[in-house]
Amino acid sequence: MRYDAVFFEERLRNHKLTVREVEVTTYWIMDYTYKEIADQLIISHYTVRAYIRSINRKLGVNSKASLILLLLNDGGPSVTGEELQTRTAVGCPHCQSG
Repeated sequence: MRYDAVFFEERLRNHKLTVREVEVTTYWIMDYTYKEIADQLIISHYTVRAYIRSINRKLGVNSKASLILLLLNDGGPSVTGEELQTRTAVGCPHCQSG
């Protein structure tokens, strides 16, 4: 199975996040840097950092990996870290592989 931004956006909407938090989180999951996210959303990279801290606090996670696992396991079959390593994220600007 391949995951794209739409998949994660749909899962994020199940949580009490603002529209902007969903946008920041989606870019972050797709492996954009804080600066790239800031450029896309026309905000400061310091603001991006603040959003990420807030998102992690709201969702009870402390890393991007734990956030991704939380979202993958929301409303669907459980996915382990090992299974996640064998799956490819779609839409990542750094991981494009045909």
